[in-house]
Amino acid sequence: MKNKRIIFGFVLSIFFTYLIVWKPHPSEIFSGDSSFLNAFFGDSRLEFSKIWEHTLKASPFWLMICLILTPLHVLVRSHRWSLLLRPVVKLKLIDSFSLQTLGYFASTVFPLRIGEVVRAILLGKKAKIKNSTAIANVVLERLIDGLSLLGVFVIVGIIFQSDKIGMFREGVLIMAGLSMIALSVVVYFSFARAPFGGVTGKILSYLPDVMRERIIEVLKGFIAGFSMLKSTRHYPLVTLETILIWVLYTAQEFSVILAFGFHKSAPLIAEAPLTAALVILVINAVALSVPSAPGGLGTFHAASIFGLGLFGIAEDPAVGFALVLHAITTGYFVLAGILFMWREGLEIGQLKNLGNGEI
Repeated sequence: MKNKRIIFGFVLSIFFTYLIVWKPHPSEIFSGDSSFLNAFFGDSRLEFSKIWEHTLKASPFWLMICLILTPLHVLVRSHRWSLLLRPVVKLKLIDSFSLQTLGYFASTVFPLRIGEVVRAILLGKKAKIKNSTAIANVVLERLIDGLSLLGVFVIVGIIFQSDKIGMFREGVLIMAGLSMIALSVVVYFSFARAPFGGVTGKILSYLPDVMRERIIEVLKGFIAGFSMLKSTRHYPLVTLETILIWVLYTAQEFSVILAFGFHKSAPLIAEAPLTAALVILVINAVALSVPSAPGGLGTFHAASIFGLGLFGIAEDPAVGFALVLHAITTGYFVLAGILFMWREGLEIGQLKNLGNGEI
């Protein structure tokens, strides 16, 4: 199953990359007007000389701002994660930042965003807690992100009216719906006086004793990972930092928009550049939730080009935007990941094994 998901991710990335570069005309094959190669590879969407030209004109100052914002949002996310962990274990901010960075690094160099699994297992080892507890805490963090994405999408729907953005509504609603269902289950197990009684206990009673005890042990570890839900005093700061994370994400998109001068050349962006940045961010967030090749190759670029197209940006400069933004973020995560691998005494092969469940 895992191999099929990896293959699917790579195929999807290759497909989107192909659509970015070429315009397919399959009907011409059946009409006899074109050969297979000409129908699928004869009409390029892009002029690479123009892409390079637009990229060279990008402002180094604003690109540097984007680069600075990258570790800043990781820092805020790391502090929020340490708050979510507080009822379970007190994790130093530098350790939280290190594990977050290694998670991003693993998702950048390996497919299927296995960085979430990697940092959960590394957390278990560093904090000496059960892997189930560490994984549950990472799940809780992602549930918060999924629900906050719905809130951001609602804001986008209010300030940006477009039928084309509606095609992402289903994706956001599915993500938010699944997050709400999962969070409801989490809340039940976290606050129930007898979480393994009632219907749950009845279901478990049908299992062999050894299996039932093992499942209960794992579930107890998960419940411990969700214990932050009982610590209501952290709710305001977690909420504030969640908002700040989205603000920093938007600022990254905005800085690259300014770097490429889209706020001057595109009237729709000139009217509301921050709105454009937020719209593109939401589209990218939905696209990156789809299984893909390492670093969201292809899917991220296609989403950025689509988002910029809503504001009248042609494909050539849009490709330059996507390539530069992707290069800044992935470049940072690779370099920082190597640094923190050294700090944690790890090798890249070990990270891959952790992501594959080979603990």
